[in-house]
Amino acid sequence: MHYSLACVRCASCAKVCPVDKIKVTEESGERTIWKKTFTLVECKVCGKQFATMMELWRAAHKLGAEVPELCEECRKKAITDVMAATYGR
Repeated sequence: MHYSLACVRCASCAKVCPVDKIKVTEESGERTIWKKTFTLVECKVCGKQFATMMELWRAAHKLGAEVPELCEECRKKAITDVMAATYGR
């Protein structure tokens, strides 16, 4: 199996593969895909390991933003807190 040079190890390909042939494992802070293993980054708030650094860097680069340091759940909570402070509870 070969992976694209554009691959950021996000595992999206495995989630949409119609024949379930792309295997991904996540354990002990590492994600293995395409027979290669990558360290997962920890959320700065909750400590959950949620993405590869390459995946985060690519997203930040495309958005023209800083590398996100929060998992999806903590990002949602942070946005909710900002909205509540802005518009009241």
